[in-house]
Amino acid sequence: MFVLPMAMASHHALAQEVTMDLLPGWNWICYPFPETVSLNTAFSSITPTNGDIVKSKFGSSTYLYGQWRGAVHELIAGEGYHYYSKASDVVTLVFGAAVVLPTVTTATPTDITTYGMTCGGEVTDTGSSGVLVRGVCWSTQQNPTIDDAHTTDGYGTGSFSSTAEGLEMSTTYYVRAYAMTASGTGYGEQVMFSTKNGVPVLTTSAASEIGVTWATCGGDISDDGGMEVNERGICWSTDHNPTIAGNHCANGSGLGSFSVNMNYLDPNTTYYVRAYATNNNTTAYGNEIFFQTEVAQTWQIGMLPGQFSVSATQQVQFSQGNLQYIGSAATPYWRFAEHQWDYLGNNGQGSTNQNVDRDLFGWGTSGYNHGANCYQPWSTMTMSSEYYAYGNYQYNLNDQTGQADWGYNPILNGGNTENSGWHTLNRNEWNYIFNTRSTPSGIRYAKAQVHGNKGVILLPDDWDATLYALNYTNNTQAPFNTNIIDDADWATMEIHGAVFLPEAGFRSSSNSFIGGSGWYWSSSCSSTSSAYYMYFNNNNLYSAADNRYLGFSVRLARSAQVYSIEATSNPSEGGTVTGGGDYQPNTTCTLTATPNEGYIFTNWTENGEVVSTEATYSFTVTSDRTLVANFEQTYPTGAINGKFTFNSDGDQVYFSQGNLQYIGSVTTPYWKFADSQWEYLGTTTGQNSTNQNVDRDLFGWGTSGYNHGAVCYQPWSTSQTNSDYYAYGSYSYHLFNQTGQADWGYNPISNGGNQPNQWRTLTTNEWVYIFNTRETTSGIRYAKAKVNDVNGVILLPDNWNTLYYTLNNTNSSSASFSSNVVTASQWSSLELHGAVFLPAAGDRNGTSVYEVGSAGYYWSSYIYNIDCSYYVGFGSSGLYPQNNYTVRYFGFSVRLVRNAQ
Repeated sequence: MFVLPMAMASHHALAQEVTMDLLPGWNWICYPFPETVSLNTAFSSITPTNGDIVKSKFGSSTYLYGQWRGAVHELIAGEGYHYYSKASDVVTLVFGAAVVLPTVTTATPTDITTYGMTCGGEVTDTGSSGVLVRGVCWSTQQNPTIDDAHTTDGYGTGSFSSTAEGLEMSTTYYVRAYAMTASGTGYGEQVMFSTKNGVPVLTTSAASEIGVTWATCGGDISDDGGMEVNERGICWSTDHNPTIAGNHCANGSGLGSFSVNMNYLDPNTTYYVRAYATNNNTTAYGNEIFFQTEVAQTWQIGMLPGQFSVSATQQVQFSQGNLQYIGSAATPYWRFAEHQWDYLGNNGQGSTNQNVDRDLFGWGTSGYNHGANCYQPWSTMTMSSEYYAYGNYQYNLNDQTGQADWGYNPILNGGNTENSGWHTLNRNEWNYIFNTRSTPSGIRYAKAQVHGNKGVILLPDDWDATLYALNYTNNTQAPFNTNIIDDADWATMEIHGAVFLPEAGFRSSSNSFIGGSGWYWSSSCSSTSSAYYMYFNNNNLYSAADNRYLGFSVRLARSAQVYSIEATSNPSEGGTVTGGGDYQPNTTCTLTATPNEGYIFTNWTENGEVVSTEATYSFTVTSDRTLVANFEQTYPTGAINGKFTFNSDGDQVYFSQGNLQYIGSVTTPYWKFADSQWEYLGTTTGQNSTNQNVDRDLFGWGTSGYNHGAVCYQPWSTSQTNSDYYAYGSYSYHLFNQTGQADWGYNPISNGGNQPNQWRTLTTNEWVYIFNTRETTSGIRYAKAKVNDVNGVILLPDNWNTLYYTLNNTNSSSASFSSNVVTASQWSSLELHGAVFLPAAGDRNGTSVYEVGSAGYYWSSYIYNIDCSYYVGFGSSGLYPQNNYTVRYFGFSVRLVRNAQ
């Protein structure tokens, strides 16, 4: 039996509201107003409990998960209803209560792409009734509603997140979070966002590791434009604005920094580079940078420098590349390949046309008619008897007249004279090189890939194993990929004598089989049909014999030079001499004098006699000779031999060899440059003293020692009154105004030419240009460093080559000094190529010295205002060449420059 208590009615303060208490279980209710309303409206003041029931004579409805389900859809005025409440306590029902919408906040859109975004919100109050559904709505018009595009993300209170898709690229949208109840929909505040344009944002990094035919460059992608970058890399050209339609190389995908190696470049050539990023919408490019490749290495008469023992008493040097026949119709000739990895491949090797270039030859096809039927380099006949040297199967190539040996030929880049000493190694010599000779490093050969080509590296007798770490050395079964060597490393190895035999394949009759293996003829015959050769592939290396008609590669050698020609420069004046060494008798020696920058060649002398005033001197070797190349210095005394551009007109300066020092002798005080670039006087020499007889290198502004009108013009001044340091007696003059005597460079400097007015102080604009603006070949302007255990900043000259020394964190003002640790011996090489070092010499305030060894401050010649002048400053985590100024009485370092002619 149901218990049906009457719900007691009470009057609300407002006449349109009627309040009833719903007890747990069954209740009797009656809608008190004269209109018919939906169940959602009638019960908008409460949140029914799942399982609540409304029952009338027409049937019943049950509240399930935010909805009334059943036959009863509305309350009719004056009708009575049964209401079953599943709540555990009294629920107060208000008929006619005002509808309160939910309270919603809108989150900030995130993960914005070209076609989508993520947004959401939070429902903090459900209002008059429960939240049936929530989400976000958006439109290109303001104040979007659920009639516009929208998402649905659950119900009830709390935070939620939605993903919008199908948006238009590069379009502005408005978005609002919403919460829908039975009584209505509440909205959060409107937020505006724009979809991305699909264009990545990226920068191109400076080129590094620049060599003869290679360089490294990269970039950084900071924004993908709203679409995933599926390819990134660099493109390059000898013209401005390179694109991926030309030379380019990819490295990965997505955001972030990357680096790419460029190979197969031309020597001594300017290249322009841009980073690129490709997505499904477009390809975007970074800023353009440029660099210049190095001048190609040239080998005297085609001979590599490494010496290889072929017996217990003899050594040879190899040619710079495999032998090639260039089949010009008018003037065919022989030459060595330009690079050790070069071979001609399937380029008509099997043709009998004598006008085709080739480097796969039948045995003894030197081009001389030495008695064989087939002696031409283009022969492809398949009978070994056609290739008998001197017409007899028993003769080796170097027997009889020697004309069967390819080395008998004039070779264009190998001396270009007949019988110039080039020859083909015999079988025993090949075997001795590979298997017998003893070397200090213990290494004779290694399989490798050089410049992307597979082959075998031969290491000279005196190879230094610390130059490059090779794997699986002296191992016949090692695969080629056990050593993969890039162009830069190979250039170093080649200079130190390494030889590379590329896997140039072989030819049988008119068919060529290129790559995968190397076949190199020896000069030794084997039997009536065969001759010996050296062979290697990915897992073998050995000596064998095969048919003489087969086309194999030829690599020539010369006996190690026997006459010593010493050619030196005057060590006090600099410059270099190339071409000296050991030479065979009756061969031509060519010596070339190459000045360092800042020097010019004057003449050759031999035993005190002038023999040439040209840069190149050639003579026939008949005895040991010693020649000296003399050079005349063209850069200023006391300068570092490196040029630095300091303005947009391209004008350049040399820096002095060290910081300026005043030497306070009692009788003859003088000015000098520090003997070493890292040298400073620190706190131990009385920098804070007013005694004029003390050495010092921290100076108040304009204290040149000349009475130019300032109260304090002496280098030993420690006054802390700025007006005492006015150049020429007025706060508005720079050091170089008026007579110029306020500039320290007006002084004679003992080790800087010792003449007045030869040096000067940089202006603040010039300091800024040198540090931040100038374009350099390497892309590097400066780097923080510790040189000879002294903290400071390295400045690199305009023509700096990164092969000289690898520096880290270049052009970075925030880098630490420990980014680069350079020893004194390493610094000698950097300085030789023009590097300048500014030591962290500290500063002086009156009679107190600070920050010695941890910070550097260098005066400019510019004033700032009535009290201050400009300077350059740096510390362990900062570098400030621009708009830095301080009071004139501070004691700072001075580094002078001299204009380059």
